[in-house]
Amino acid sequence: MAFSTWTLTSGSCTAALRALLGSTALHRRVYVCMVEIHASYPSCWHVVEYMNYPTDLSHRAQLGHRNSEEFQRRLQSLTGESAPGDGEPVDKMDITFENVRFCYVDDKAIIRSMSMTISQGQLVAITGPPGIGCRTVTRLLAGELLPHSGTLFVPPHLRVLRVEIQPNLWDGPLALTVFFGLLATNQRTRMEDYRNLQGAEIERGLRICRRLNIPEDLVRMIRDDASGSDAGMVSVGLRSCESDESFHKDVRAEELNNHKIVSSVPASVRTKIQIACALICDPPVLVLDKPLQFLAIDDATRVMECLREYVDNSGLERSEDHRHGRRPRTCIFTSSSAMFLAAADAVLTIGEDGAVKPTLETEKLVGETEKLIHDKEEGILRAKQQHISGWFESPLSGRRTISMRLPRSPQTPNDRSLPEECQSI
Repeated sequence: MAFSTWTLTSGSCTAALRALLGSTALHRRVYVCMVEIHASYPSCWHVVEYMNYPTDLSHRAQLGHRNSEEFQRRLQSLTGESAPGDGEPVDKMDITFENVRFCYVDDKAIIRSMSMTISQGQLVAITGPPGIGCRTVTRLLAGELLPHSGTLFVPPHLRVLRVEIQPNLWDGPLALTVFFGLLATNQRTRMEDYRNLQGAEIERGLRICRRLNIPEDLVRMIRDDASGSDAGMVSVGLRSCESDESFHKDVRAEELNNHKIVSSVPASVRTKIQIACALICDPPVLVLDKPLQFLAIDDATRVMECLREYVDNSGLERSEDHRHGRRPRTCIFTSSSAMFLAAADAVLTIGEDGAVKPTLETEKLVGETEKLIHDKEEGILRAKQQHISGWFESPLSGRRTISMRLPRSPQTPNDRSLPEECQSI
């Protein structure tokens, strides 16, 4: 075996070590990049997977074509039956569900064989036990979801606005939040467009806010901000500035001010602001999903009075002299409170089988709804009682004893006394 010998100078050794150190740093950077790519791979894969999911465009086009044909057929029928002075035939077209079926996953139908009719110009309540599908019905009405089978007909000339109460508001100016629906309806989508509203539009919006009992301080902020006054505490910072740097400082300061104000607004006021935005928008069909759940009795009563006027007067805070010249307004809301169900023109109750019961007298429907909800609540109470009793009897509970009383909600109009065994544990 032959060995080769060679000599290395100190300078060459130092240069070789420096090259090794440099390559080590380069390899470390490459390794870090590979780790980051590997960490981001699942997220990128989800994005690619979601982007390649099948779309519902063909289904929507098919339903839209079928809807147009049904519209023409009904229009011809109503035109032949209408007499002079009866109004526009399109205002008499009903919103109909015929054997509608819908399921989310696993082919388990949430809505099955649903058939119901909603007439224009009515205040309609949809109710039923929790988890029965009332929210799904509102999403079907708004076109967010498409039925898997059956026929859902909404006259194509009707603009449907669905409002689902959100726990938070946008951290921008309140005036833009309140008048957003009105601006979108008029295709004014730039942020500064809310400062160019007409005086009559602003005054009507402020009257609606006061009707809903929104605090006067917030109403003044909305007024000052919408009118472009610097006295308003809430503004988007679009005033003229001497330089870009001062402009961005102004925006950041006022965005922080907006965040502080919006985050300090109670949940009940946030709910009323969202309802005010919908009523200012003034759509032909307004669908509200549980609009009263965060409100006290007095505020909920005010909301129902506004919805009643919105339907009867074809718009809230509109001139009664021109009511007959406006298209009818339809309001559909979900609720489980018997007090507010009785204020509706029609009550549609979704049963345990997912089908809507025939429209009967309001009092009878309210009684049936109360029974369904009461049975559901009793089952939940029994389950909670068994769970808590099992916890106290488990070895982990030791010898501790706790005495507590389940609170009764002061906002429930028809509150029932809890069973004696649930009063104290």
